[in-house]
Amino acid sequence: MKKIASILILLSFIVFLFFSLRKNSGFAINTFSNLPNELNGGSCVFSLNIKDFDNGKYVFVNDYANFGYSVINNEKENFTLEKYDTDKGIFNYENEKYNLEIHIVKSVSSGTESSKIGAILTITNKNNISVVRNVVGECGS
Repeated sequence: MKKIASILILLSFIVFLFFSLRKNSGFAINTFSNLPNELNGGSCVFSLNIKDFDNGKYVFVNDYANFGYSVINNEKENFTLEKYDTDKGIFNYENEKYNLEIHIVKSVSSGTESSKIGAILTITNKNNISVVRNVVGECGS
């Protein structure tokens, strides 16, 4: 009987650890459809894939690269551009909870004032846990 009780206690502890670690191990990047009112003029919009892009489901948008917006764990997150290297196509944004990097890996002109974009989106929380996604998008005025 003591052996069964010990096994049940051990299993309970393992289940507790599993759910505790799982809950705190990461975060989710959510899609959104409503663009923020702050967007005015030139902007970039990014989606997880072409289907989401065509359906107006975005994971990150920016306004002249100065202001950024994403939804993480179902909460709106505003970002400010902190540094960039246009030669390398890297734009780093921050807020009090996350660092966000857009690394543009492909850009093809799709009109007189717009470009189709392929990029890598990396969001890192203050515990140094990162979520990395390939994204597609469009930038223009």
